[in-house]
Amino acid sequence: MRLIHFSMSFPVKHPKAGQPTYFRDSIISGRKIHTIRNHIHRFQQGEHFMPVAWVGMPYKSKTVQLLEPIEVLETYEFEKVGYNIKVNDTSINPETIAANDGLNLQDFFDWFPQQCVGYIICWKSVNYAQYNIAPYTDNQLQLF
Repeated sequence: MRLIHFSMSFPVKHPKAGQPTYFRDSIISGRKIHTIRNHIHRFQQGEHFMPVAWVGMPYKSKTVQLLEPIEVLETYEFEKVGYNIKVNDTSINPETIAANDGLNLQDFFDWFPQQCVGYIICWKSVNYAQYNIAPYTDNQLQLF
């Protein structure tokens, strides 16, 4: 079974570096319903993964199992360019993606680089196909 590593704290380059992410609690409560990854080998619907976390420095320490295996219900292509988010080539409101990933909007933008491409792995149904929202406007971006 494949593993997915979740951070117990914000990464070093994040303004909240070292503070807890509470991802485990967010998964249990249903607030975090997906994760965004840049895996080359995409997860498939029906596949299971083991959620784990590093006990120390990421990539340099042992891992602990966070929860029982989780089934992948949906996957989507993800692209972020600046403040614009696309899911399967459709513009999506970043607040929706951030909330479903267990982050507030500012933490989401601070977590992910200006440009990134990857996949959204959902363990609760989101149906991003129903969304078709215009990218953020310049006025909306003044918040950041």
